[in-house]
Parts: sequence; structure tokens; C-alpha cells
Amino acid sequence: MGEAQVGTAAGQPRLRVSVALLGVGAVQTLLAVRSQFATDDFWFAVALCWLLAAVAAGPDQGERGARGWRVAGAILAAAACLELVPQYYHPLHRFAPFLAGAGIALFRGPRAAVRCSRWLAILILPLAIPPPLAVRELLDPSLLTAAAARAWLGAAGVPAWREGVNLHLPSSVLEVESGCSGLGQMAELLVLAGVATAILRTTASQKLWLLVTALAVGFAGNAARIATLAWLADRGALEQFDRWHQGAVAPLWSVAAAAVALVFWMPVLLSSPRRT
Repeated sequence: MGEAQVGTAAGQPRLRVSVALLGVGAVQTLLAVRSQFATDDFWFAVALCWLLAAVAAGPDQGERGARGWRVAGAILAAAACLELVPQYYHPLHRFAPFLAGAGIALFRGPRAAVRCSRWLAILILPLAIPPPLAVRELLDPSLLTAAAARAWLGAAGVPAWREGVNLHLPSSVLEVESGCSGLGQMAELLVLAGVATAILRTTASQKLWLLVTALAVGFAGNAARIATLAWLADRGALEQFDRWHQGAVAPLWSVAAAAVALVFWMPVLLSSPRRT
């Protein structure tokens, strides 16, 4: 009976931290979705980082900091949420999840905050998703993406040919711009792979497998997305094109890519023990 009570008491602080992370994360995700500056990649990263942080939050002793620390933490978390309210882009938007997480950690006191480093690190995901403009321009794989999309169209029996970054179909031409090159999709999966290696004890070969499959699935999945959009445009289904390009269902591409990647990662995830 005593052991059961101890186990319950140890689990409650962890539950409280996870609930706090999910609650603040839900607020920030809603603010990111409604803001005009937000791309699908950005609000997906905001939601993902909070969810992963809640999963990674480990058990603790339920510390509460002194009143000054609690006030400072609450102010920092609230300010990080308010940062996302204005509907214009500012570099601080990318730091909003981390700053809010730091506020939650400070609320529990400086000693407990040190033990939050693992899930705090996860909250920097929006710095990489979507990749900064300078990175996208430097590593722009648009030519390769156009070639891969042409291969997908050919495999589906859709007549198409490529001229540089332009995909020519019988009734339309689609240009693959740098923003649709697939770097964002690959970055999302690379971040997920990085989180997996941070949470689980993996060997060097397992880390390499996660890295390679993240790049491959992200690139191939985005090429399939481009091929689908080119096919819709050629059919004149512009409403469907807009929905799947930047509309309400566009985030499903990211969800589908993550699901495919998880299939390839499952042997590693199931065989690797969690870090303590």
C-alpha cells in the first residue's frame, strides 16, 4: 500500500508538468494557426514541439520555486504567448515556444529548471521548421525535386516533361519554387529523428538509419506532393489545388510523411530503451 502511494505521488508532478506543457502549447498553436504570418510548417512545428516536450517531461519531486521565481516564470510564459498575437512576422515568433517553456521551468525554481533541459531543447524546433530563408536559398534542391516529381508523374502514367524547375503537362506548366523544394519536409523529419535520438539510447548505425530515412522520406514525399499538385492544376481543379497546396488539408502532407517515416523507424524505436 505504501509503495502504491509513493508511486502515485511521484507520478503526479510529472502529470502536472505535462498538463502545463500541453495547455500552453495549445494556446500557442491556436495563436500560430490564426496568425497571417504562419505557414503550415510553422504551426505544425509549434504543435509538434509542445507535444514532444510533454512526452519527454520526466518525473521530478514536484518542486515549486519561491514566489519571485513563480512570478517571473508566469510573466515569461504569458509574454511568450502574447508574442504570437500580432499578425505579422517577427523573428521572436520562432523563440516563442522555448521562452514559454523556460517560463514553466522557472515557475518550479532554478534547480528544477536545470532538470528540464531535455524537453526545453525540444522547444527550439520552430527555429528549424521551416528552415530560414538563407538556408533554403543555399541548399535549394528545386531541380532535383522537379526531376523526382516528373518521375512520380511518369510512374502514374501522366504525360509530363521537365525543363529546369518547370514541369510541363499537356495543359499547364508548374514551376517548383524554392519554398516547395522539400527542405521544410526534410527538416521536419530530421527534427523528429533528432528528438528520437535524444529520448532513446541508439547506436551509431541506428542514428544513421534515422537520418537517411528522414531525408529520403521527406524528399520523396514532397516530390509526390508536387506531382499531385501539378496533376490537379493540369486538370483545372484549381480549388482542389489551393486546398492541397496551402489550404486546410495541406498539413496532411506532413502528417503522412511522418507516418511513413515512423514505419521505417519502428524497429529502432521498439528496440531502443528510453534514456533516464
